[in-house]
Amino acid sequence: IAPEPAVASAVTTVTATATLPDPPAALAAAPAALAAARDDAPAHDSEIERCWRAALDAINGRKRMLGAFLEESRFLGLRGDRAVIAMDALHRAVIEEKDNRALLEEELARAFGRRLSLAAASGAADGSPAPARRPPTAEDVRPMIERAMAWFDAESVDPRARAQKPQGRERTEG
Repeated sequence: IAPEPAVASAVTTVTATATLPDPPAALAAAPAALAAARDDAPAHDSEIERCWRAALDAINGRKRMLGAFLEESRFLGLRGDRAVIAMDALHRAVIEEKDNRALLEEELARAFGRRLSLAAASGAADGSPAPARRPPTAEDVRPMIERAMAWFDAESVDPRARAQKPQGRERTEG
């Protein structure tokens, strides 16, 4: 039994149109496909950087210590309605504190003209991956403590000397 002519021509048409694109066209489309697949990468251009700098300046004017922590972190850009900032665990703990986060998000909204929330990315400020988690040592936090002491014009206290002093006031009868 011979196939009907309409069926044979349909098979021929499908076979004729099912060709692969030539290699240069396929290679040219690859970067666009990769970019679409990586839509989770934060957007970062000169205008976004300018707005980030404006937010950072405003934060420094209102709460210098928070500004210092943000300056030591790395602004990666915007992903949707989030500002993505790479920071280590110590900086993250300070920046994500309730009042600090509210101040940051308020200044981000003012600088960018729309509400943005914080997205903290794991890793160091230089973009390297986060090291294995371990508790910070005294040497890890010493620079931060020294900056805080300088900020508050504080002096170091020897806890052993404090332990030798009597606890409480002496009462005098009189």
